[in-house]
Amino acid sequence: MTDKFPEAFNRFKEDVNVRNIKTWKQLQLAFGSWAGKKWVPTGKQLDGLAIQARKLGIKRKDTAQEKNTLREYSKLQEKQE
Repeated sequence: MTDKFPEAFNRFKEDVNVRNIKTWKQLQLAFGSWAGKKWVPTGKQLDGLAIQARKLGIKRKDTAQEKNTLREYSKLQEKQE
């Protein structure tokens, strides 16, 4: 299975002026808004976004609440599988 995230992020950069994005939270909000319902902030998607963020010079900073939400979401996903 190939990683589609870099391809999606390149399309995002074509539509959004990423030079104006300075923080992790701004990047999350901008990408989530751009991607719409396809953006589900799972651990894998956030990791993919973090890789692209590093290329832009943005450090990933999850808040404690976001980390808890990710844990809970992961538990729900595991139960559904």
